[in-house]
Amino acid sequence: MDTRTQQILMPLVLFLPLVSLAIYLIPIYLLRRKAYARAQDYFVSSEHTPPGVIRNSSVGYALKMATFGPFFVWGASADFWPAIIYSTFFALGVGLIYIVRRPMLAFMQSALHEDRSITVHDFIARQHGNDPRVRLFASCLTVFAIFALVIGEALVVATFLKPILSDNAAATSVFVSGFLALMALYAMLSGNSGVMRSAQSQLGMLYLGLFGATALLLYLLISALRPMSPHSTFAMVFVAACCAVMPFYRRSVYVDTSPLRTANSNTDPSGREPLGGRLFRRFEKILNACISVCAAWVIVLAAMQLYSDGLPAIARESAAALQTGTIRSPT
Repeated sequence: MDTRTQQILMPLVLFLPLVSLAIYLIPIYLLRRKAYARAQDYFVSSEHTPPGVIRNSSVGYALKMATFGPFFVWGASADFWPAIIYSTFFALGVGLIYIVRRPMLAFMQSALHEDRSITVHDFIARQHGNDPRVRLFASCLTVFAIFALVIGEALVVATFLKPILSDNAAATSVFVSGFLALMALYAMLSGNSGVMRSAQSQLGMLYLGLFGATALLLYLLISALRPMSPHSTFAMVFVAACCAVMPFYRRSVYVDTSPLRTANSNTDPSGREPLGGRLFRRFEKILNACISVCAAWVIVLAAMQLYSDGLPAIARESAAALQTGTIRSPT
């Protein structure tokens, strides 16, 4: 790629994240409130939030760049075992939370009813006799984990922006600082209700980007008319299975499209949803359809390639990919 082409594409690469950022800010603006009666309202959803939004925001919160980034590195190096082990232990952790959910739900119900803290360290302390030393230790661990996560996110964003901004360290620092300020702005304007709505919008854009990019890469790979490596065959089988399961599991609803209503006067006097909310929900419905189309496109392209290879070749190459591990490029 020549220098002129890079100069043309770099603004486009920077423009697309800015468009996504504007989309994330729409629910924050629509659900803004003039004032909060309690400090708790900033962190707890004081307004009615549909279960679908809570579920999607929880998934979007887990799929952060610091968590998701290593998968791209492992995929680029064709090192599948770390990704498999990582995913297995993540599933075990989610299963453990599901097993011990009853005391956690009882704690949250009691804390919300009595207007107490619902933090993890308070839950741990109350499970051990409400010992202040346990609460202090758990609080320190929580703060340390949050700082580590924020630093990891900032480093990933800086790594992504550095080539776009021509390795300008000052501009990169300004952009990263702006992103960190936006994180605080989310909660200040609309509380946790708006944050969850914004998080599920990020999840929808993530699905669209992943499925769309995968479909484009598969098209380029197939159109090259070159024999694929065992790692490519195994990856294609996994991607096709994932894209087949996701629409079925999610029922083609990746973003909740329930009405956006607030408790203040942002709604119309007649009780109808604001025009901005209706337009944004229409966009979310279109986004759901686009994600399903991209997933179907991936399935069709992968099925065409896998059908031409045949089942024996697919099984043989997939087993070879798991046995050989990481591809080492020649030096």
